[in-house]
Amino acid sequence: AKELKSKLNVPIVFGGIHPTSVPEEVIENDFVDFVVVGEGEYAMLDLVKALDKGKPVDNIKNVWFKKNSRIIKNDVRPLIQDLDSLPFPDKELFYKKYPYTNTYYRILCSRGCPMVCTFCNNSYLKKLYKNKGRYLRRRSSDNIIKELSLAKENYPIKIVEFCDELFTYDKRWLNEFLSLYKQEINIPFSCSIHPNTVDEKIIKNLSECGCREIEIGVQTINPHIRKNILHRYETNQQILRALNLIYKYDIFCPVDMIFGLPGLGVEEHVDVLKFFNKHRVDYINFYWLRYYPKIEINQYKHFHKDQINENEQKAFFLGGANVNKELFKIQNFGTLMFFLPRKVVSFLIKIKFYKILPPMIFPFWSVLFSTIRTQLVNKRKEKIYEADVLSRYAYFIKKKLKHYLLRK
Repeated sequence: AKELKSKLNVPIVFGGIHPTSVPEEVIENDFVDFVVVGEGEYAMLDLVKALDKGKPVDNIKNVWFKKNSRIIKNDVRPLIQDLDSLPFPDKELFYKKYPYTNTYYRILCSRGCPMVCTFCNNSYLKKLYKNKGRYLRRRSSDNIIKELSLAKENYPIKIVEFCDELFTYDKRWLNEFLSLYKQEINIPFSCSIHPNTVDEKIIKNLSECGCREIEIGVQTINPHIRKNILHRYETNQQILRALNLIYKYDIFCPVDMIFGLPGLGVEEHVDVLKFFNKHRVDYINFYWLRYYPKIEINQYKHFHKDQINENEQKAFFLGGANVNKELFKIQNFGTLMFFLPRKVVSFLIKIKFYKILPPMIFPFWSVLFSTIRTQLVNKRKEKIYEADVLSRYAYFIKKKLKHYLLRK
């Protein structure tokens, strides 16, 4: 944005979760003219119309801007309650530039989340939008099917990725939607669930209607941390029950885990390896705790006060603010262990083999092994979202190298 501002005389608008969380920091930059806080559809439309007609922008809700060295901070408007009223996103903007991406279609059927996890930006957004309308909203089945039908007509889609925070929280809507989806779309799909929102009937229905991948957030196997720090109230037994149901119906299932949670040391992270060696999953998505601005878990920052530097660029590669090299070795072992028999893994954990592994991990390492793992356990031999990841990395590496060489 700074470079664009130096070359082009155009207004620059920032939006998204970071500007929404800390608009006061973003607007301070000389090259930022406007910040859109919260939902941006109507705010951006109003802003563009006003600028186009030369009208004042003083009272456009959700918009912060500078005026005579002052920062004008407009209030947020109510949440959009009728999601069906919004036009479908123009995916052609991406597919035309990156045509290899048009084999999978990402779609959002809802906004908001019913959970209260302290590590998520929803914990802040719910406060921002208090008394501003119903936070958890869902599109109608007909509206979603219409978007997917148009996409199916225009692109060679092989998998649909439902990006909802929690796809299965409304059973009545889910049953209605899946019935329509199977009749009208009938393309393999992936989604994310919470273990307490599924039973065998739901998992069976998902499988029969084309679900080939379910991502499930476990985050931690420590009951105390899960309940008292993360504000998640499922048990390990409920997590295992959900996993067993998913595998019963041959659905590919990666789990999400957060490393670097407050109050957990090396031994507790090794316990994660032991747990998932005993209860095998398809693979683990390892994430690292980040103290995003104004989320609830920030009250526990003092656990890592000597390690935190939220502005370090290395956080992108190393995973989070509270970097711990020994834990990265454990993560590396967790990426590899599903290629080995249980007894071998148990022995390697016992002798602390993970200690000799590299002390950091880069995205490509994890992507490479998760993609290989995906293909090995893909019993139905159908296209799964992760199968495209390596080709995406290769494409962007090629583009970056070409750009770098041309600039040189």
